[in-house]
Parts: sequence; C-alpha cells; structure tokens
Amino acid sequence: MTHLLVLNHKRNKEALCRRCGVSCHSPLEVGSDKYVIEEIHCRFLAREMDGRYTCTVYKNRFEAAPWCHTAKDAVATGNLASDCMYAARIPGYKGKEWASAEVREKLMPIVRRKLISEGLPLSDNPDSALRVLTGGGEHWNYTQESDRFAFHRES
Repeated sequence: MTHLLVLNHKRNKEALCRRCGVSCHSPLEVGSDKYVIEEIHCRFLAREMDGRYTCTVYKNRFEAAPWCHTAKDAVATGNLASDCMYAARIPGYKGKEWASAEVREKLMPIVRRKLISEGLPLSDNPDSALRVLTGGGEHWNYTQESDRFAFHRES
C-alpha cells in the first residue's frame, strides 16, 4: 500500500506541470529579470501537436541530460516560470518569463552576438538556435566542439 501511495504522490506532483517548457529554455538575463525565447532550449525538448512541450528522454533524463534539474532544484535557482505551480506557495518567487514581442525584439541582437562570439552550450539545441542567425538572410552552420556548439557564417 505504501508503494502505491508513493506512486500516486509522484503522479499528483507531476500533474502540477502544465508543460509550458519554460524550465527547459535557457534564460537570458536582463538585470534581475530572466527571459526565455523559443529558439534557445534543451536539445531534448520537443513540441507536441497541442502546443505543449515534452521531454524526449524524460524517463532517463538525468542520465541522458546531466544538466537537467528536478523541480526542487529549479525552484531554488529561479529556473521555473514565475507562475509555475511548483513555486506557487513560495512568497515572492521570481522565475523566468517568456519574452514579450517588445522584449524579444530588444534581446535578439544580444542573443545573435552571443551565439556568434560564445557559441551555445552542448545542452541546448543548435538547430533551433540557428534560426536566430539565419533570420537576416545569411546562411550559417555550426560545429560541435568539446564544450559548445560554434556557429560559422557560410561564405
């Protein structure tokens, strides 16, 4: 009976997740605010037909994606959405937000420069991030290096 209670507790706790994908998107920090944009996210994040996000390696995510965090760790580091149910009972919790169209427009040149100069961590999806660079009609590709993806303009 105890085993069943533990399973139900885990399911109920996971049911809190609305699969918004915010915790799986890398934050772009501006002052004390953390924003996310669609293109910069975990390489194992996928979008379902209903628009919600899913992890393609969920059952073994901590082995396949050692950077993955538990909800408890994500709360502690501010890596959940500001309105996430996992953080609902924490007074003053401030997490990540989807960048509004106005904020996104201001962030994109910064994101573009960072991708060109610093690359992208191996945890993130380079194909998705590539859309940030190719938006201006230029052609880009990337190579995987030991600790990051590096982006290169095609000639």
